Amino acid sequence: MNSVLAIFLLSTVTAVSSSVAKGRYEYVVMNANGPVDDSQVDLRGPHICYWPQPYSLSRFEPTFFVRTRDGDIPFDISSNDQIPDMVATVQQQGLLKSRVVFVVHGYENNINTTWLYEMSDAILAVEDDTVIVTGWGKGADFYIDYAQAASNTQTVSAAVALLAQTLRGAEASLYLYCIGHSLGAHVCGQAGHDFKFDRVSGLDPAGPGFEYCPDNPGLTNSSADCVDVLHTNGEEYDGFGRLDPLGHIDFYLSCGKTQPGCLRVEIGCSHDKAIYDFMSTVNASGGDPLQYPVSQGPCNDEFLANCVPCTDKSCPPSQSTCGQDPSAYQPVGFRSACSDTRLTISCGSGPREQAFGKWFVPVTKKGYDLFCTSSSPRKVLQ
Repeated sequence: MNSVLAIFLLSTVTAVSSSVAKGRYEYVVMNANGPVDDSQVDLRGPHICYWPQPYSLSRFEPTFFVRTRDGDIPFDISSNDQIPDMVATVQQQGLLKSRVVFVVHGYENNINTTWLYEMSDAILAVEDDTVIVTGWGKGADFYIDYAQAASNTQTVSAAVALLAQTLRGAEASLYLYCIGHSLGAHVCGQAGHDFKFDRVSGLDPAGPGFEYCPDNPGLTNSSADCVDVLHTNGEEYDGFGRLDPLGHIDFYLSCGKTQPGCLRVEIGCSHDKAIYDFMSTVNASGGDPLQYPVSQGPCNDEFLANCVPCTDKSCPPSQSTCGQDPSAYQPVGFRSACSDTRLTISCGSGPREQAFGKWFVPVTKKGYDLFCTSSSPRKVLQ
């Protein structure tokens, strides 16, 4: 659960009075039971659900940067009418592979954000895919009010959906996959509602403006045939992510709250960790996917204190030092059960649905990456 405090940290809202917040807009204040009465306003619980009108596509001109092992082409899109020509060019250049992976940033990022290229480089190192880095910084950058950026996800998601649909029209057997962080996860989710993806991976989907806001579109398990989610910053009062399950498979790293290597007061650290933890599963996924200890609960201090899950490719992992027996082992992140219909929990074989559900994942305290490949945390760099 997230509070209005997270909105304050992410936007230009400056004060709360009665059931509206005063800033650039009036916001409807919500909690789990609906609109909050004047006398019930409390910074620890309400959620802001009102969105202003989204920007037009021509106002923030998203960039679709097509990247492959064979070459790269950037496309700046100011009108959806440009998308058919874009797809035709990608085909003519021989850059349309059998799988297309969209990589979408969230708030305060843009097309130049470093992690987008680290992620796409990691994917291309192990897979011969078409990766489309999706930048919409003029609708999401630091000078944009958070509520406006949340609303702008509607515009960019419509363009992503149209591009996905046009790509599928050009190649019927194309596999369409969308990876998004924070608001980017909801871009993937909304696009999937318009044109269903084969797979969506949500990296700590944004909570403020979406949680407890049923009228605001976002990531759900109907966004793709298989939706997997990493939760890393669903703190009750100041988290930027959310704790409620959104996909077919929801992984809660360190209970989905403050992450190892991050202090709770470090704004965005745990939220951004979802990016690099997911990326570590790409880097570590050459060949057979690593099996990782998971549990369906409870997730508490004892579980986190007694589990140091450095793993290898054995099954179960021979290096795990969990103080309690995990209920299962399964791949997490890029090679989750969403990636392969043969994968199941407990290192077995069979329908992937056995791996579906809500899973708690212990994360090593001595490293930042999921598989102990780094010794210190890294933040998202511009």
